[in-house]
Amino acid sequence: MTTHPFYCHPWPITLERLALLKQAKASLELDYLIEPQAAFPGVGERVLAFGARPPFACESAVVVNETFDAVRAAMAVVLSADPDPRMWTYEEWFSDVMGVDVRFSHTEDRTGMVMFSVS
Repeated sequence: MTTHPFYCHPWPITLERLALLKQAKASLELDYLIEPQAAFPGVGERVLAFGARPPFACESAVVVNETFDAVRAAMAVVLSADPDPRMWTYEEWFSDVMGVDVRFSHTEDRTGMVMFSVS
C-alpha cells in the first residue's frame, strides 16, 4: 500500500487532532495511507488547516469546529482532485490578505520558449 503526504497547518499537530484525523481517514475507506506532515509555503498541495487559513498562499480546507464530521468533510475535500466550493482557493486567500477582490488572470507558459502564431 502506498503512502501519500497529507499537509496540515498549524504544525506540530496535537494528539487530539491526530486522533480525529485517524478516525476520519478510517471512515473514508481509502486504498492508500496518508502521512500527516507540516504544510509550508509553496507546498503545491491542498492543506487541511485547523482554526483559520494558513499564513501562506495555498488551497486549503479550514476546520473551525473540530468535530469528527467537520474533520472528515475537510479531509475528503483536501484528498479530492475535484474543485469544491468549500475549499479556500488562491483567489480567496489573496483577496482576504489584500482586502480587495482578486481574480485569476492566466497561467504562464513555463517552457521559456518564444512562440508565434501564423494567421
